[in-house]
Amino acid sequence: MWSCRYSHNVELSPQDMTDTELPPFQACVQAARAHGIMCSYNAVNGTPSCANDAAMNGLLRRGLGFDGYVVSDCNAVAALTWGHRTHASLAEASAAALKAGVDIFCDRTDGLSDAVSAGLISESNLNTAINRTLTMRFLTGQFNPPDTNPWTDLTLKSVNSKTNRDLARQVVQKGIVLLKNTAATGSLQPILPLQKQNLRKLCVLGPLSNSVEHLMGNYYGKFDAAAAATPLKGIQEELAGSGVVVEQAYGMDILGQIHYDWPLESALQVCEGADVGIVVIGSSMIDNDKDPATGSYRPATEGEGLDRVNLALPGRQGDLVKALATRAPGLPLVVVVMHGGGLDIGWIKNLAAVNAIVAVGFPGQEGGRGIADVLFGNVNPSGRLPITWYNSNYTDAVSPLDLSMRPHLQSGHPGRSYRFLHDPSYVLYPFGYGLSYTTFTYSNLKLLSPGEEQCYASGEPPVYCFTVTVTNTGDVAGEHIVPLYMSHLDTAGVHGNPLQSLRAFQRTDLLPPGASQQITMSLTLPDFVMPQESDGRNMLHLGPWRFSVGTWDAPEIPSPSANTGFSYSGFVSSVSNVGFAAKFSAGFGGGLGYSG
Repeated sequence: MWSCRYSHNVELSPQDMTDTELPPFQACVQAARAHGIMCSYNAVNGTPSCANDAAMNGLLRRGLGFDGYVVSDCNAVAALTWGHRTHASLAEASAAALKAGVDIFCDRTDGLSDAVSAGLISESNLNTAINRTLTMRFLTGQFNPPDTNPWTDLTLKSVNSKTNRDLARQVVQKGIVLLKNTAATGSLQPILPLQKQNLRKLCVLGPLSNSVEHLMGNYYGKFDAAAAATPLKGIQEELAGSGVVVEQAYGMDILGQIHYDWPLESALQVCEGADVGIVVIGSSMIDNDKDPATGSYRPATEGEGLDRVNLALPGRQGDLVKALATRAPGLPLVVVVMHGGGLDIGWIKNLAAVNAIVAVGFPGQEGGRGIADVLFGNVNPSGRLPITWYNSNYTDAVSPLDLSMRPHLQSGHPGRSYRFLHDPSYVLYPFGYGLSYTTFTYSNLKLLSPGEEQCYASGEPPVYCFTVTVTNTGDVAGEHIVPLYMSHLDTAGVHGNPLQSLRAFQRTDLLPPGASQQITMSLTLPDFVMPQESDGRNMLHLGPWRFSVGTWDAPEIPSPSANTGFSYSGFVSSVSNVGFAAKFSAGFGGGLGYSG
C-alpha cells in the first residue's frame, strides 16, 4: 500500500461510517475532550481528508462540538497536488486545506503566501487557524513563566519514576493474553504458570528475547534503556537466587530471510538439558538493515508505511520453532509473541511440543518484568484480544485496500471482525479471546430498569442495567473481564446489521478461589441503535435483543454461530420502552429513527 499511500481513496458505506469509523472520534472528542486531530493522507469517498470541509468543519466541529486544532499529516497538503491530483498547485491545495479546517500544516507553508497573493484565502481564514493554534498554546502554558509551567522541567528521571515504572508494569500484567496452555508430556497440569521448584534449567530463545528497542514498538519517547527489562532480563530477575540456570540464544538475524542455519543450531545447543524452552518471536517495527552493535540483519515488518503482505511470522522465526519441536523431543515450549496486528500462528498452536502461547503486543520498557510475572504466576493473565486474529486464507479473500466491514456477496468479501464475519474457517483467535489460570462462571443474569436494585445513573442516565454475578470456580486468584454483547434477533446479519456488538465490559476485582462479585453495566440509548443501510441514519431498534456475556475459559474455541459468535451465558429480552428516545441527540447519520 506504500505506493498509493498519498493517493488511495477509501470507499466507505454510510453504515460503516456511522457505526465503525466515527464512534472512536466521538469518544475522543466528547468523552475524552481531545484537543488535537490529524487529517490523514487518504481520501474518503472521493474527497481527500485534508481538504474535506464536510468532515472537519461540518461533522467534527459543528456535529461533535470539537473546539481544538487540526494538523495535517506530514506532506498530506502537498500530496493534494501530486498524490490525489485534485488541485493544480500548492497554493490551491493550501487554500483548500485551510478553508476545510486544517489549522497547522506539517508541510510546506509557502503555498499559503501564494494563496494570499492570489486571493484564494482571506485574512479571516488565517486568523481562524491562528486563533485555534494560539488557544492551545495558551492552554498548555507555553507563554507562562517557566517556573509556573509544570512541564518545563520534566526530565527523564521524572518520566522514569518508580510510580511510572510500576504503572507500566501493571499495564503489561493486565494486557497480556494467554492463547494456549496445555500440559507437557507426563504432566497433568498446564505448563503455566512455571513452578520454580521444578526447574533446573531454562533456555530463552528468539530474536526478540533480549532487544530493549523491540519492546517499544515505534513512535516512542525517551526511556531509560538501562532500567528497561527485556523478556530475558525479566526472567533472570525473577529466577535470581533460585538456582535455576538461564541460558539464551539471541538470533536476531532470523527476523530476515537468511540463508544460513547457525542461529538455529545455536538455539538447539543452548536448550540441551533444559526443562522448558521460552521462545520470543513476532513482528518488528524497528527499521534498521543492520544492528550497529552486532551487524545482524533486523528488518521492520509492520508499522507506518510497512503494511504486511501476509500474516505469516517474518523471516525464519518459524524455522526456529519447527527445529525445536522436531529436533528437541520432549522439550516443552512456551512461545511469547510480540506483535502489533495479529499473526497466523495456527500451525504453532497445533504443535504438540508447544504447550503455551502468550501474546504480549509491544509491551514497553517494563515488558520483560510483566511477562515474567505472568509466566511464573505472580499475576494471573486476564487480557482479551482487542482484535480478531485471522488465518492466512483471510488475506486471500479480502484486499488490504478494501476497508469494508460488511460482507459483499458479489465480491466474495466475507466481512470483518466478530460483528460481521460468521465463517469460522477464517478465524484463528476471535475478538475477546483470552485464557486464565483459573476458571470463572456467570450466574444471576438480569436486565434491570432504572431505579431497580443497582441500576442508577453515573453520567448519562441508563436505559437499562445488565447485572451478572461472576464466581471464581478455580484454584487460583484472578481478575476477569466481563464483556457484554448484544444482538437484535430480528435483524442480526441482514440489511447490513451486525451479528453481535460489544456494548459494555468491566473488570472484576482480584477474586480469590470461590469468591463472587456482582457486576453492573449501564446501557444507554445508543446501545440500542443501528444505522440503516440506505443512508447510515441511526435507527432505534426495539423488540427481541439477546444479551450475552462471553467466556473463553473453555479449552477449545467454539465455532461462531450466526446469532452470537461466542460461547456465552445469556438470555433474550424484548425491549419496548421508547419514552427515552427524545433524549438522544442527532447521530452521525443525520438523526435518530425508530424501528419497532
